[in-house]
Amino acid sequence: MALSTTGPLRLSAIGAELGVTAPFSLRSMSAAIGLSTPDSINEFYGYSASSGVLLISLGFDSKNPGVSCSIKAATYYSDSDNFSESTTLFTDEAGEIVADPGFYSNGFLSREWTGEEFKPEVYDCGKL
Repeated sequence: MALSTTGPLRLSAIGAELGVTAPFSLRSMSAAIGLSTPDSINEFYGYSASSGVLLISLGFDSKNPGVSCSIKAATYYSDSDNFSESTTLFTDEAGEIVADPGFYSNGFLSREWTGEEFKPEVYDCGKL
C-alpha cells in the first residue's frame, strides 16, 4: 500500500512500507530506494515499495504544453516525485502501464512524454 500523499509522514510509516524496523534512519531508507542526498521526508509522499514508483499529480494534453498547464491534475506514477527529474511515467501504481504520449504538467512546468522517455525541452507554464 502506498504511503500518504498529504499530511504528516512519520519515519515509522516509511519503515513499515519498506519493511525495515527501528531504529529508523532517513538516510538509510532514502538510499534503499535509490535517492541521493540531501534527504527529505517529502520524497516519500505517495511512495509504494511494491512498485518502486511514486505518485505524482499532473495535467495532460496530447498536443499543447500550455493546455497541460491548466488542465485539472490526475494521478500518475513516476520514478521521482520531482517532476523535473522524472524519467518514467505510468498510469498504474505497479509501474506496468506506460502513460500516453503527450504533454504533462505539474502546473509550473510542462514536459513532453514520448511514451518511452521525456524529451529534454521544458516549458515554463508562466510563459505559455
